[in-house]
Amino acid sequence: MVLHPRDLQAVDAALARVPTGSALCTMQELLQMRIPVVEWASFEGRALLDHHEQIAHLTSRHHVGAVVGAG
Repeated sequence: MVLHPRDLQAVDAALARVPTGSALCTMQELLQMRIPVVEWASFEGRALLDHHEQIAHLTSRHHVGAVVGAG
């Protein structure tokens, strides 16, 4: 476990279990580092759709995969 993505050593993927309000920022940092992510945040309704769209954009931009809403 690390407090910030920059503290990660070599990893194959990350499980991002952070407060919902921090999920997008954390996902963005990990995806920019080209680390595949399993994300555990809880969104509903329009917020969930917006979150999926933002993550889809990031995964496409950084050519890395993510599992969204695993929790």
